[in-house]
Amino acid sequence: MKRPLCYVVVATLGAAILSSTVLVSSAAAQSPEEILRRDEGTWKAELKFVMPDGSESVMNGTETNRMLGDWVISDFVGEVEGQQFSGHAVYGFDQEKEKFVATWVDSMPQEGTPRRLALMLGEYDKESDTLTMHTEGYNMEGEKAKEKHVHSYDGSDKRTVTFHQQGRDGEWAVMMVVSYTRIQQAGSGRTTADK
Repeated sequence: MKRPLCYVVVATLGAAILSSTVLVSSAAAQSPEEILRRDEGTWKAELKFVMPDGSESVMNGTETNRMLGDWVISDFVGEVEGQQFSGHAVYGFDQEKEKFVATWVDSMPQEGTPRRLALMLGEYDKESDTLTMHTEGYNMEGEKAKEKHVHSYDGSDKRTVTFHQQGRDGEWAVMMVVSYTRIQQAGSGRTTADK
């Protein structure tokens, strides 16, 4: 069964949020805790979805991240095809697995797919200054598909997450690019306009 765009958007957005904040620039933080702390604060997000026919759809939202010990609590709000959307993630570095881990839940039912707690697992590559998170989602036909989300930073106030989904042919295709711009640093009351 082919699913409406909003359901694929929401599933992809959930994966974006729960995996979007565990990066570091090579000149800055080195420990997992330092990596995670860089993403405290409030961020403006522009999500550009790439459809199979090459057309694009854009969604905007706001992400707020706070620390709970060594874990990040992330809340996202936005609008998907005229409907209010909210999502919640918890993520950090699992010392037993020695990998970054994340969970995601949201407010939108995903027609044609089971309601579930989304889980991700990833590794940071210091040399390329990227984090790649792996998960399984659903394609436009409602079938399970492997996904990888590649994160990169541009200074301390911008970051990008590029989402890839593996097709039936085994090839990876870009399905979404999320561009984040910091609005406010945690606890500072300063906005990026204040700099």
